Order: sequence, then structure tokens, then C-alpha cells
Amino acid sequence: MEYSSNKAGKPGFTLIELLVVISIIALLMAIMMPALSRVRESAKSTVCKSHIKQLVTAAMLWAEDNDGHVVPAMWHVPEKHPEDDTGMASSLRREATENGASLEPYTGSDAAKESSLYTCPSATKFGENFFSLSTSVFASTGDNRRGTISYGVNEFAVIYTGDKYVGTKGSPGVNGASYASWGDNNEYCLNRGKAKLAQIQKAASTVYFTDFSYPMVHNFMYNPLKVCYSPSPGSYAFVDTLANVPSGAQIVQARWHGKVDQQTGYGDSNIGWFDGSVTQEPEDFDDPEPVGSSGGGGFGGSRNKTYRWQRYFFDN
Repeated sequence: MEYSSNKAGKPGFTLIELLVVISIIALLMAIMMPALSRVRESAKSTVCKSHIKQLVTAAMLWAEDNDGHVVPAMWHVPEKHPEDDTGMASSLRREATENGASLEPYTGSDAAKESSLYTCPSATKFGENFFSLSTSVFASTGDNRRGTISYGVNEFAVIYTGDKYVGTKGSPGVNGASYASWGDNNEYCLNRGKAKLAQIQKAASTVYFTDFSYPMVHNFMYNPLKVCYSPSPGSYAFVDTLANVPSGAQIVQARWHGKVDQQTGYGDSNIGWFDGSVTQEPEDFDDPEPVGSSGGGGFGGSRNKTYRWQRYFFDN
């Protein structure tokens, strides 16, 4: 009896055919990967909006227990001050905690734990720095997101604004520094914000919370038309593109959703409005054309002109 190793009638693939199949698979992956990346980012953005919605809702509940005021600057402090909290701002955080500034009782989320609703899931994709509860300075997110805050409250509602400065023609941006105050004994930092919710004239178009690498959207750190960086601790400057940022300088992160512009590092932001809604930023948010010349009060470095994005923070 003879046996043959030749399997007649069952030819295999040639090398050319295998290469063609591999090329087709590689092409399909190249086509699908951007779409998959967009789906992942869309999912992260949805989670981010949910986080902001919970923060805004918590802030509304907090207001009911605090005479209708907006949250103070230290809204992000833990409900219980951690014993290992040290640093220059530790005493302020401790006092803010004792004064009930924390939103934790209303969010049910611990800001000092990983994946809390205080952290946007898209914020870590830059590998850049965000405010950290543990050090009260910008601390690298990396793999350890403990104590990372990536949402900021509208500064103009916290320390600049009174009963006529939010959402009215009386813009706090004009000579805004004269209105800025932490209040007696730092009350707007530690106890309550200056404005009341009932005083927000256009709640549906005035920012309450948004994506930011600091717990408060400061006028000297935020401008969606410019890149903000810190040349040294406590000082900030604006330039047109990332290429103009000095080597080693800390970039202040904002607007990181969707397609990111390579020149500025900006995409879009998610915004929680004073009416409780949460949306992606309006289409005209980054309109480069000025809408007024009354002055931006230095907000975002714009002292002589007012831009549309500023009016979502005040004077809309």
C-alpha cells in the first residue's frame, strides 16, 4: 500500500494572495481606527457631560441649603479634611471643609478617589497636568488620578458678581478688578459664592461649570482663542499657538473634547449652564470676531475688546 503526502485538489494560498489579504485587513483597520477613536471619545464626552450634570445638580442642592448662593471657590474640597493634607493651602481647605463648602455630601462622590465625577475621562489623554487636592498645585495625572480636578466654576459668579452683574448689560468685565473680592474673611472662597442663583438673569446661556484644569475658571487663565501657560508658579501668560509656549512651561488645559486643533491644542468644551442643562459649547463660542469694545476687564487678556465667549460668562 502506498501513501502520498500530496493533497491533490486542496491547493493552499500563495504568498502573493496572503500579502493581498494582509494588505486588505491593514487598510480596513486604517479606515476603522479613526471611527473607533471618535466613538471612544464620544463615549468619554457623554460620561463627562454626566459628571457636569451631577455637579450642577449638586450645586443647586447646595444652594437650597445656603440661602440660594452659588458655590464658593473651594467647592471641590473633601467633606472630611484628610489628615495627610499638607502644603500652603491646607489651612484654607480645612476651614472650607469645616464651613460646609464641599459638594461631596451632594454628589456622593469622593474627589480624592480615582474615577470620581470630579475628573473628566478625556482629560488624561494629554498626559498634562491638572489641579490636585493632595498638593493644591498642578500635579501630573498619569496613571494616578487621585485628587485630580478637571472642572471649573465660573469665577464671575463666585467673586466678581453681585445682583446686577451676571447676564445683564452691566458687565463685570469693565474695570472688573474693582469688583473682584474674596469677601470678608474670604467668605466667597470658604463659605459661599457672591451671586445668588436668582440673580442670574440668563441662566440658560451663562456658564456654571466647564472643563478646566483648575477648580475655578479664572479670568487670568482662560481664553478659548489663546493658549494659556504658566512661565513660573503663580504667573500666567497668553500666546497664539502651542509653538509659542516656552520650553518647560506648564500649559493650562481646557476644551479637550472632539477633534483637537494641533496649533492650539483645543477641541470643544462641555458646559453646565445655570439653568441645569449640560451641552457642548455653542458654535459661536470661539468666534474670533469681537462683539463689543467695552473691554473684557482683562478676562483672557482681552482688555480693550469683548468676545462672544466672554458673554457666556458674563454680560450676555
